[in-house]
Amino acid sequence: MALKKKPVTGMKDILPAEMEIRDYVIGLIKDTYRSFGFSSIETPCVEHIENLCSKQGGR
Repeated sequence: MALKKKPVTGMKDILPAEMEIRDYVIGLIKDTYRSFGFSSIETPCVEHIENLCSKQGGR
């Protein structure tokens, strides 16, 4: 079974004014975590259920 490549629907767009606030707050959070020695990672937060259940994740 091939993985689905189509984006998940129903996700909210974030407009520029809101994005500025979001970036500022995320920056504060990252700076605080970094000051305690943590490093950043980024992982997908939304996946198609078929991809998660297909056992193609290297098992």
